Order: sequence, then structure tokens, then C-alpha cells
Amino acid sequence: MTVHITVRVRKDGRVTVPKAVREALSLGVGDLVRFPIHEDGTVAVRKSS
Repeated sequence: MTVHITVRVRKDGRVTVPKAVREALSLGVGDLVRFPIHEDGTVAVRKSS
């Protein structure tokens, strides 16, 4: 199942990581997140180890 979640970028460039994404990635306070940018223009979100 694919879930699509939309968030708004604030004027300072920040976005809130939705709870469903935080839970799916097991993110906690202070965790690092990386954003691999693929050649086709898609961007993934990964928990950095």
C-alpha cells in the first residue's frame, strides 16, 4: 500500500515531518534524516545511521 502525504513548506524552508512518516522511519528527537536525490528527480527520505 502506498500512502501519499502532503505538507506545506514554510517561508523559512522548514517542513514538519508527519507523524506517519516519523513512525514509518522510527525517527526520534535528534535522529538524522537524509534525502537522496535520484537522477529522475525523485527524492527519498531515509533515516541516517
